[in-house]
Amino acid sequence: MKFKNCTPHAIALISVDGSTRILEPVWPPARVVVIPSSHEEVVDGIAIRGAGRFDGIEGLPEPEDDVVVIVSQITAHFVAATQPDRDDVVYPASGKIEGATRDSDGSLGVRRLVRAR
Repeated sequence: MKFKNCTPHAIALISVDGSTRILEPVWPPARVVVIPSSHEEVVDGIAIRGAGRFDGIEGLPEPEDDVVVIVSQITAHFVAATQPDRDDVVYPASGKIEGATRDSDGSLGVRRLVRAR
């Protein structure tokens, strides 16, 4: 199996044996396209804008044999909802409870990946 990092930043994958491999991003990153809402109101002096509408996905490569595609969590959930046959798409388990780390420059190290299905 091969991993393709379709996020905009490098990810350090920490294997179960403790070894680490760095996955550099491919370009362009896979992203959910969002159409911004034009609705905005002011509540007690604070502007509140309506949520945007998801309108598709860009930058997601076609499935390849023996390739796992790493994307952001929101992108993975959108893919799972709209393309349920795509079991090749995962996202980094980036929470501290999952054992994820960030170094001083913000690089992410993860111990596992998640399928959003």
